[in-house]
Amino acid sequence: MQDPKKEISGVIRTLCTTRDANQLQATVEKYFAPDAKLLHPLCKANSRNEILGAFQWYRLASPETQIKVLSVMYDNDLNVLVVEVQEKLNVWFVPLPNEGGRMVVRLQLKKINGLHYITLEEDLTHPMDQIGFLASPFLPLTAMCLRLGCLLSNLGACVFRTVGLNSGLRGGTVGYDGLMEAAGFARTAGDKSNGSASKE
Repeated sequence: MQDPKKEISGVIRTLCTTRDANQLQATVEKYFAPDAKLLHPLCKANSRNEILGAFQWYRLASPETQIKVLSVMYDNDLNVLVVEVQEKLNVWFVPLPNEGGRMVVRLQLKKINGLHYITLEEDLTHPMDQIGFLASPFLPLTAMCLRLGCLLSNLGACVFRTVGLNSGLRGGTVGYDGLMEAAGFARTAGDKSNGSASKE
């Protein structure tokens, strides 16, 4: 790429939506370095040939992929692109409906003979988005699991604070309010004022 920020949207759209096998191969070979790597929640590729195979399977599994580039950020000093995309898959062998999701793609570039080549692609997704890509009926269960994680975090903070194991975090009332809110017992302003009045 001569102008990474300007060109990357077209590159991503081609990789994710083309039905032409020759165009897909040409795009991977044109924009990825031979020793490029791909890190994705479901796979890890260690060469350009492996990346091509991953994209070929992706196009075969979801021939009707829809993708929209939401934003592109380019750090010239680090030679890194960060691209936010909205994507909706249509995996033919997964019978469950899907709502699609958001993905942040981080691309490490390397300048060779005046052109920028991708040396590392990292596809970063939130668990809610990952489930949304493949099985949106499970989104409520995923949300509940994440809320449970928050509850356990606040419970841990409250317990450690109570028993005095808080050497790394001093001062304040760490844990209790967050624990109550995570458990669904949010305290109102009136409750707090009553509590403070009783202490006086």
